[in-house]
Amino acid sequence: MLFFFSFFYYFLLFYFIFRFSLLYFYFTLISFNLFYSKLLSISTYPKGTYISKIKLLFKKIVFIYLEER
Repeated sequence: MLFFFSFFYYFLLFYFIFRFSLLYFYFTLISFNLFYSKLLSISTYPKGTYISKIKLLFKKIVFIYLEER
């Protein structure tokens, strides 16, 4: 019984850590999009097209990943 409760406690602990780290990642992505979209909007495609939006999103995700490392 004690093993079950300790396992449940650690499961909840890691679950909430994982959930809040995902929320932190999404909030950093949103803030990065708000503050640095002007800097990364220089691209070869015209603004507002679907390809340029995908390209910008990829640049932002790669930049955040490299910044976190």
